[in-house]
Amino acid sequence: MIKNIIQLTVLGVVWKRYKSVIISTLLLFVYFWLIGMLHDDYLSYTELNQDPAHLGLSYIVKWLAFFIGVMVYLLFHIFFPRLKKPRSTPTIQKEASKPLNPTETDPFAEIRQRKKLRSRADFIIDKQKD
Repeated sequence: MIKNIIQLTVLGVVWKRYKSVIISTLLLFVYFWLIGMLHDDYLSYTELNQDPAHLGLSYIVKWLAFFIGVMVYLLFHIFFPRLKKPRSTPTIQKEASKPLNPTETDPFAEIRQRKKLRSRADFIIDKQKD
């Protein structure tokens, strides 16, 4: 049971992190398959018609389509992360970074002005030394 939970957790983390890469790679492979099938159909068509006049051009178009697919794939992965919106910071951090109004009192001003901060453990150690 724990093995299944761990596998699902790892699968969920991998999917969440690499979802766009997985989907775009699968789409690239489907694109390659589709171009290959279309080219095979064209080769069958030219064989049936006994017309090999544009056979060389069909290979050029096929490899040009492969190249364009790879370029679109690479450009997607180069520019897509830049298009993502940055995650919003929690409101607690936003409120903490706001400057205080001069009329408000800062409850931690005394702590910030101390030269050395001491914990409860420091006080207990000092008592034991005495």
